[in-house]
Amino acid sequence: MKNKKIALLISIIGCTYLFYEQSLGINTLLFDLLLVGLLSIDQEQRLKFKQQWAIVGSLLLNAFAIALQNSTLAIMTHAITVLLLAGLCFSSTPSLYIHLFNGVINLLFSFLNNIWLIMNTSRNQETPHNGKGSWGKKLSLYFYPIVITLVFLGLYSLANPVFSSFIQIPSVSISASFVIFVLGATFFLTAFYYPFGNQDSLRVDANCPDKLSRVKIKIKQVLDTLALKTELQRGVLLFIMLNILLFFFNGVDLFYWINKKSLPEGVTFSAYLHQGVETLIVSILLAIGIILYYFRGNLNFYARNQQLIRLTNLWIAQNILLILNIVHKNQLYIHEFGLTYKRIGVYFYLLFSFIGLVITYLKVKNTQTVWYLLRRNSFYGLLILSISSLINWDGLIVHYNIQYAKQLDVTYLLNLNDSVLPELNNLLKSPKTNLSEMMTDYTSQIDGDNDYRNYKQISQRQFIEKQVKRFKENYPKKEWQSWNYSDYQTYKQL
Repeated sequence: MKNKKIALLISIIGCTYLFYEQSLGINTLLFDLLLVGLLSIDQEQRLKFKQQWAIVGSLLLNAFAIALQNSTLAIMTHAITVLLLAGLCFSSTPSLYIHLFNGVINLLFSFLNNIWLIMNTSRNQETPHNGKGSWGKKLSLYFYPIVITLVFLGLYSLANPVFSSFIQIPSVSISASFVIFVLGATFFLTAFYYPFGNQDSLRVDANCPDKLSRVKIKIKQVLDTLALKTELQRGVLLFIMLNILLFFFNGVDLFYWINKKSLPEGVTFSAYLHQGVETLIVSILLAIGIILYYFRGNLNFYARNQQLIRLTNLWIAQNILLILNIVHKNQLYIHEFGLTYKRIGVYFYLLFSFIGLVITYLKVKNTQTVWYLLRRNSFYGLLILSISSLINWDGLIVHYNIQYAKQLDVTYLLNLNDSVLPELNNLLKSPKTNLSEMMTDYTSQIDGDNDYRNYKQISQRQFIEKQVKRFKENYPKKEWQSWNYSDYQTYKQL
């Protein structure tokens, strides 16, 4: 875009109008559409790879998820995609982790870098005295001094209420928070129109292809061949031992569940599950690490490596069986004690582990590099996070626990977001639910004291009634920029 300053100014105005003194909601989706629209006019040639389309698509998908659910997961995933977009503005590359790295650098240093460039330009060039300079140059001359002056104006207004009362433009007062917000928006948005990043990271990434190449060494060929043969034998022996070990591990678990169908005396569901997850973490990481070690170079092209490849594939398959084993354990634990974020997180880890193993299998099969593994894993990781941000996990947890869990932990449910209030409100009417248990009300303080020992103690029933009342009073006060579907449905049901 030729008039980047205009686009930046439009973005700052849009950001201020949509977000100043507002919470996240539909304003996130509207602003992302505005930003992507302005950027695409100048940068549509950069959307050539599926990774670039994945960034823009994930950004809009997560903005939609915020407007739909406004969950913590949606907000966090959206923050990641914003960093990726900032990296994309700096340069195109098929590697998401390079975008993320340059996105952080871009957002932190783009504004400062451009101020430095403007200062150097003003030193090295004579200012025209005929008054006929372009309006763009004049804008560059006045823009940053005005912004910095407004910052100090806001600070002085905050320091002296008498002075602040004089700083008013018909019905509009300039507050320190407004000036700081505008400065922050300028600092943030400059990165998308005047990007700054690390060129060395692009060169390193460009020299790391997905496809593994055979390195031919003419010197000491006999010794190299013997070294490969020794490494192959060592690898075959190692994978035989690891396969036998994991076979017995999975076999004992399966035999026990088929014949006993209960836990040994003194072993709890919690310990059984957590030990399984810890084993899985170590096993998967070691499995992938060992495989990457043995298939890092010329052993991929050794004519007699078929036995090692078959043992590696068997090792991957057994790790997938281990994943299914942990899925079964986790489901038993959930059925007994209900859903929590940590237990849902176990499923996410299992899914990422499964994808990692499949991509490792493809890496060995197609003789790919470690960079192939990183690029594919990061791509699918972003995809899973973006899709999962559309789900109301808090609502799912409450609904499942109330309907199916054998033991209902009401205190845990009270720590979830406002979308669960209708379900909790229904608990007040249920004669089967005991809500008389006392709990600490962290939403109120006694005389402004931050000591947790002085927080009020109220019953679970009183806490639910208080939260429902708070939400019903506060929701009508929200402006349209902060609207999201989840809060709308919660208010409608209450």
